[in-house]
Amino acid sequence: VSTQSTGDFDSGRLIKNVTLQSQTSTEKTVCHMYCAKWAGSEYIACGGSDSNTMRVIEKSSLQTIGMLDGLNRGCYTLDYNDHAANSPQIMCASGPNVFFMNLTN
Repeated sequence: VSTQSTGDFDSGRLIKNVTLQSQTSTEKTVCHMYCAKWAGSEYIACGGSDSNTMRVIEKSSLQTIGMLDGLNRGCYTLDYNDHAANSPQIMCASGPNVFFMNLTN
């Protein structure tokens, strides 16, 4: 099982490891992380390969609240747009495709 470590940048202190397992699978799927980004004050977006997944994690609970998995290629880059008309968006690139995920409460 892969994990994403969250820590305090100034001190280097580990805050918590977040397990990155598919919510739809009981298997322990490996995800090699290639990118991560703070998405506003409430979310963390991250992406990688093997399971070719982009996921959104809620910072307060460190639970996955949204996911695009089974992409045809790994998620190698992502970005966050908090100026979208209706709701903030997270975008990820997988191969020649760009995927958009709207964040709604």
